[in-house]
Amino acid sequence: MKKRILILEDLPSSRKALVNMVAECGSDLVIFDFGDPANALQCAMDNKIDLFLIDIVLKPQQPNDFSGIAFARSIRESSKYTTAEIVFITTLAGLEANLLRTVHCFDYIEKPISKKRVQKVVSEALNKIEGRPSEDELIFLRKDRVTYPVYAKKIVYFESTRKTLYVHTTDDLVDIPNLSLKKVVDKIQTQEFIFSSKGVAINADYIEYVDLTNRYIKMRGVDQMLNIGERMKEQFWTQLMKYGEVDKK
Repeated sequence: MKKRILILEDLPSSRKALVNMVAECGSDLVIFDFGDPANALQCAMDNKIDLFLIDIVLKPQQPNDFSGIAFARSIRESSKYTTAEIVFITTLAGLEANLLRTVHCFDYIEKPISKKRVQKVVSEALNKIEGRPSEDELIFLRKDRVTYPVYAKKIVYFESTRKTLYVHTTDDLVDIPNLSLKKVVDKIQTQEFIFSSKGVAINADYIEYVDLTNRYIKMRGVDQMLNIGERMKEQFWTQLMKYGEVDKK
């Protein structure tokens, strides 16, 4: 699975240098880079970031600016990123110990930036992420006053039609009336679901291959092909490429 790294650095030259240094840490990396917190935060909400590299001072023209720390704290407030790794980039000597304690960052990189230091810290963070055990995340679906626990990793795809959400798992089909597909997908943290057409979200782990020309997806363990919506074709493929390599026909 590809790892996603977000770099937040206000200075374009430093940001470009960081991107180049980080890119050499592996061929399976997706790197997002931003100069302002607002766009970076939107990217973090739209994707699942594994590692953040955040410059502490994003507005050097303002005295006592710590907007990078504010950004990190806003990230930590999201349940999506309670365990994400954060690396700070700083020129502020003596601040590192406090950051490690209050914001729970993985490490810090001092300016002027050293390529050796950047790649050492990034590689160590990625190794830590890779070594984490996969979680058996449970979601709870309620129907007729009965609660159905479903493991997220067993969900192949969701289909919402006629005010009913159909949950297709590896060994069952659960139908839940009046439940929002987007609301359920947004809650799941350990699996990547991608919207392929209106009312359909697929688990990327179960994709066998994709036929973009004829607009269909073959899912492992599912006999029928799933359609890719005409209007969602480009968006679907863009999101899928952020997840990782898939077979394409």
